[in-house]
Amino acid sequence: MSSPTRTAPARPHSMATALFLITGLSLMGCEPYLESIGKGEAGGKGGSAPDATPISTSGEPGTFSLTLQHDGRSRDAIVYVPDSYDPSASTALMLNFHGYGGTASDHMMWAEMRDLAEQDGVILVYPQGSLLEGSPHWNAALPGGDNKSSVDDLGFVRALIARVGETHAFDAERVYATGYSNGGMMAVALGCYASDVVAAVSMVSGMQLDISRACAPTHPTGFISLHGTADSVLPYDGYGGEGSARDAVDFWVDVNDIGGSPATEQARDGGMTIERTVYSGGRNGVSVEHYRYVGGGHVWFEETFDGADASELVWDFLLQHDIRGAR
Repeated sequence: MSSPTRTAPARPHSMATALFLITGLSLMGCEPYLESIGKGEAGGKGGSAPDATPISTSGEPGTFSLTLQHDGRSRDAIVYVPDSYDPSASTALMLNFHGYGGTASDHMMWAEMRDLAEQDGVILVYPQGSLLEGSPHWNAALPGGDNKSSVDDLGFVRALIARVGETHAFDAERVYATGYSNGGMMAVALGCYASDVVAAVSMVSGMQLDISRACAPTHPTGFISLHGTADSVLPYDGYGGEGSARDAVDFWVDVNDIGGSPATEQARDGGMTIERTVYSGGRNGVSVEHYRYVGGGHVWFEETFDGADASELVWDFLLQHDIRGAR
């Protein structure tokens, strides 16, 4: 099945406009935008909606709903524990964040990773954003500034990771974060402001809000991004020269002290050219990868590079790292 095609309204090219839209400071007139990045995107690979039951306290496999109280709010997530889960092994945990206006259950079907989790015995967690005027969102920055609301999402994710660990053992040095659009921003924010709990991060069709000294990872951090050149919601080249996909890549290359020229190659799938750029040789063997989908839109990509779609590319890259660097 081909990637869903979405049409987003034209936007003035300014960083302020980008932050206004993405942070959800106003929802007035944004219905087409919400459809393009959340509510209508459960298509993707397809699959059935997760039949979740309250999370097991006995550490068994299954698809579970998890609810916890944090900062005076009831917060939710879907947790998938594969049949291959082995509590005595060095089990990894993968966080995958939905986009603005989306839901954990829809994103679980669209950004499908359950087969990969079964293959590698990894615990999957799809957190649910809190509501802002009826639309789920993520605060992908430090309090204030670029955040959409006063909700403490960084604290929620910390509490969520700890809560999963109460019922299912995993390796705290092998926690990874990825996400789509606003969810990708959330994943990268964890790499910036909560790097003690994540080993490597990724974003698909996202934008890094903070490329400054405030974003200060405490360890070498693998980073992979995937972005389409025809993304009309978060343009590949950013807004007014700020917030581009390349800016984020350059930031993580610099953070990881990667020198030298990157390796590049191309592949084609479904009439689309995909350009892969790999920056290797960073501290503790960490690398940075970027996939540029020529003509690609604001989606979680299904087109494949060497047979791997977005979920597989992200998965394979992140699992090559732990909190010390490359494994």
